[in-house]
Amino acid sequence: MNKIPSLSYNAMFKAVFSNNKYILSKLTEAILNYYNIDVDINNKELIIKNNELPIENYQDKQLICDYIIKIDDYNEINIEINRSRYVGLVGRNMTYCFKIFYEHFKTGDSYDEFSKYTLLQVNFNNFENPNKKNINRYYMIDIDDIENKLSNNFSIMNIDIARCYNLVYNNGNLKEVSDLERWAGIIACDSIEDISLILGSDMISMSEKEKFLNDVKEKAKDKDVLEGIKLENTVEERFKWIEDIARSEGLEQGLKQGIEQGIEQGIEQGIEQGIEQNTIATIKEMLKNNLDYTLISKITGKSIKEIKKIEKSMKD
Repeated sequence: MNKIPSLSYNAMFKAVFSNNKYILSKLTEAILNYYNIDVDINNKELIIKNNELPIENYQDKQLICDYIIKIDDYNEINIEINRSRYVGLVGRNMTYCFKIFYEHFKTGDSYDEFSKYTLLQVNFNNFENPNKKNINRYYMIDIDDIENKLSNNFSIMNIDIARCYNLVYNNGNLKEVSDLERWAGIIACDSIEDISLILGSDMISMSEKEKFLNDVKEKAKDKDVLEGIKLENTVEERFKWIEDIARSEGLEQGLKQGIEQGIEQGIEQGIEQGIEQNTIATIKEMLKNNLDYTLISKITGKSIKEIKKIEKSMKD
């Protein structure tokens, strides 16, 4: 079996889809068709806009950008690959949406221009959706009238790639599964054989299929891609380390305080305090292991000045 790093690694996803516009168009088409979004992509030159956001917070992912697919002047799709769930993921999604929205418009643009623009954020997640569905879509709504969408301009789609993989891999008739679920399953695959099986003979032509599979094989051996994957794994391990501490300490403290006071604020404050205390403990451990200030800052979100202050406290 030809094992490969899955396309759930940003380095692989970017290398493969950026290099194959036809495959990118098929993925885009599957996203739009799943919710019957009326945008015609035929004869349009899809453009991937790389928009690397600076890391300002330890929850943000290093070397991971938005993959903003510009369909035309009024329609864009922002694809995010999330290999693990972490505190602040929902907030980051909203921040990305608003940032892309903001940067799309120019001073003097009319409301008519604004009303025409639509942004769809698609998260291919390597973890379960809260309701255990394969695909969820979220809008801003009126909490007292859930049928009333406050805006049609943007929405967020969460896709559980592992669940989609299991669905399509075990389904005897692939035609009964949506193309989007099949693409999500492909993103989760860790072998060429599995990708070939899920693609079948109906999603794309045999010549395009062969070209796609060969491209995946090549990118799986590419030095730059492998270096990117190595870095993603390193940063992901750091995040899990911090999150494990925060969850075991901060959440427990927050729940205890919330129960004692009988208010939700206690839970939130407890979590924040626990995360802060354990972030400082983590920084001290990193300093003991001689990690440089810049890397510690990127992982924890603390400024170099704050890190040096913590280091000084260790010597006092």
